Amino acid sequence: MTSIASRAAAASPTRPWPADRVEQWPIERLIPYANNPRLHSAADIERIAASILKWGWTNPVLVDEHGVLIAGHGRVAAAAKLGLMVPIPVIVARGWSAEEKQAYRLADNEPAVRGSWDPNLLRSELGDLKFSGFDLERERLLAGNWKIRPAAGLYFKREWCAIVDHAPVELDIVRYWDLAATEKTEFNDPDWTVGVKLGRDRSGGYWLLDMVRVRANPGDVERLLVSTAEQDGKKVRIGFGKDPGQAGKSQALHLVRALGGFTVTPAPESGDKLTRFGPFSSQCCAGNVKIRRGSWNEELFRVLEGFPDLAHDDEVDACSGALEMLNPNMNGYGLYELYRREAERSRNRENPERPFHHRDGQPGLDRCRVRLRAPPGVGAVQTFSGQHLTVGRDGTVEMWAADAQPLIPAGWTKLAERTPDEDVAAERSKPQPAQTLPQPGSMEWFEAQKKKG
Repeated sequence: MTSIASRAAAASPTRPWPADRVEQWPIERLIPYANNPRLHSAADIERIAASILKWGWTNPVLVDEHGVLIAGHGRVAAAAKLGLMVPIPVIVARGWSAEEKQAYRLADNEPAVRGSWDPNLLRSELGDLKFSGFDLERERLLAGNWKIRPAAGLYFKREWCAIVDHAPVELDIVRYWDLAATEKTEFNDPDWTVGVKLGRDRSGGYWLLDMVRVRANPGDVERLLVSTAEQDGKKVRIGFGKDPGQAGKSQALHLVRALGGFTVTPAPESGDKLTRFGPFSSQCCAGNVKIRRGSWNEELFRVLEGFPDLAHDDEVDACSGALEMLNPNMNGYGLYELYRREAERSRNRENPERPFHHRDGQPGLDRCRVRLRAPPGVGAVQTFSGQHLTVGRDGTVEMWAADAQPLIPAGWTKLAERTPDEDVAAERSKPQPAQTLPQPGSMEWFEAQKKKG
C-alpha cells in the first residue's frame, strides 16, 4: 500500500512538505494577507483565544517565505488579543507560487464550510462533555436550539429595571453614540452605530429613554446623528467615543461641525469593556435605572444580557458612555461598588430613617475615617464626595471610608480605620495637661484675683 508521504514525494519530488519543519516565530514577524476571504467575528476570535488558553497551541500557522499568512489568521488574531509574548509555531511554504498560495487559502477553509456532522456520534460526544462553559454550545449543537441566549445575569438582568410609560420632565439628558461606519452586506458582519438617550433626575435616578441603532456608511451615520439631535432638541447633550490618533481627531472635528448648534462632547474611551460597563450594571442591579417602553427594548435586553459573549456589544458601550457623560467626575473609576453606594445614598435620601450601613450591619462607610498610603508618584486625589486632598510628605492621606474604598483596588494601601466612637475614646485616653497655678505676687496671680473678686 502506497503511503501518503510516498505519493506526495512522487507528485512533488523536489519540494519538501512545509510540515517537515516547525519553526518558532515572534508574532510581529507574521503579516496578515490583505485579501483574506475568510472572515472572523469578534466572537470567533474569543472562542479561538479560549481554546488556546485551555489546550495551548496545537496547530502551527502556515506562512510564505516573507511571513505573509496563508493559513491561521484567526489563531494569530487570537494570540494578539491574548497578548502572547512567546514565539508562535510556524511552518513555511517555501517555493510556492502566488497562484498556489491563493488556491490553498481557499482550499484550506473549504472542508470546514462543506463539512457535516454525524448526528448520532455528535450527540454522544457532546452528551459526555461536562466541563464548565460548554453548556451553551452543547444546547445549540445537541438540541438544535440556535435561538438560545447566553446565561442572563452575569452583568445585566431585565428584571432589574422597571419598564415605564412616562419619565419625569426635569431630567439632565445626554445622547451617547458608539460609532461604526460599515454597511451590512452578504459578506460581512459589521458593528452597529448605537445611540443611547439617558437622563438623570434630581434624586440620582436614571431613565433610559431611547435607543437608535443602524449599520450604515459614514455619510448615513452622520445624517442619522444630525436628524436624531434635531428630534431630541438642544437641551440634550451629545457625546461619542473618539478613537486615538489623527483619524479619530479628524472624525471628531467633522462631527462636531456637522452638529453645529448642539452641545457636543467627543471623549476618548479608556479601559476594557467590562470595567466601563460595571457602573451601569451596578446602577441597574440596585434598581436605580428605569427604561421607557419602546420597540427597541427587546434588542437592548438581548445584547445587555448576552454581554460579554455576543459578537456585537455596541449597546453596552453606548450605555457605559452615557453614564460617564452624566458623571464626568467618575469617568474612569469603573468600580461596581462605587455606584452601588451612590444608589444606596439615593434611596436613603428618599427614606432618611434608614441609616447607611454595611450589609453586615457594621457602621456605615460614611461614618468611618481611613488612612491610606498613596501609590508612588501620586500627590493628590479627588474623592468621590468631591474633596480634593493632598497626600502628605509621608505618602499618606486620611479620608472617609466611602471615599477610600474605590481607591484600594486601584493601588492605594489601607493603613488604619476608625469609627467616631473610637475617636472619642482615643481623645479621652489622651493624658490631660497638668494645670499649674500662678505664682503668688506675679502678674498672672493679680489677674486671677481680679477675676475672682
